[in-house]
Amino acid sequence: MKRFCMKTTVLRSTQQAIVMVSMFFFSCAVSKTFSQENAATAKWFEGKAWLNGLSLTPHKTIDQAEFKKQYEANPEMWDKAFRYLKETDLAALKPGKYAIEGDNVYALVTEGPARSADTAKWEDHQQYIDIHHVITGKENMGLVPVTTATVITPYDSGKDIGFYKANGTFYESGNDTFFIVFPKDAHLPGIKIDGYNDRIKKVVIKVKKA
Repeated sequence: MKRFCMKTTVLRSTQQAIVMVSMFFFSCAVSKTFSQENAATAKWFEGKAWLNGLSLTPHKTIDQAEFKKQYEANPEMWDKAFRYLKETDLAALKPGKYAIEGDNVYALVTEGPARSADTAKWEDHQQYIDIHHVITGKENMGLVPVTTATVITPYDSGKDIGFYKANGTFYESGNDTFFIVFPKDAHLPGIKIDGYNDRIKKVVIKVKKA
């Protein structure tokens, strides 16, 4: 009986060791694959072929993996969005809505005073992805994961918007860059930067989520 117990213990220890080694190699393989995917995504993003000659700089906050996924799902829509930014005289546009590809891609142009971060509400959209670009002036753009924000007004699918309060990070935005804001990102655009003219003209291009 004693020898049987010892054999059983050794067998269990061997099985456990095999499982642990297998898990280790599996983890290494997954990590390697993930690293390779990240490197491929970064190379694709930094190559900027998807910009089709648009000279604006993508902001560092853009989720490269999510953008690549969305772009590859609907390249024609994204190409039309970036082409609109490249070929349109944005400064000449009056505030309003401009169709690019029906309801799949359209532009919203706004102009007005910058807002105070103390009184403005964070927002989030689930059906569309936003490209934010300042035409004239400067603004602070706030970003935070929507999962960490507190709901003020529940999401309205008819208007594709929900409102929140949150503690996020703010990034200065001028006319040389653009942000891409995904459904997972609560954002607070149009916030005043101290020392700058508080009037902002900007365009938000709405691209339907894949």
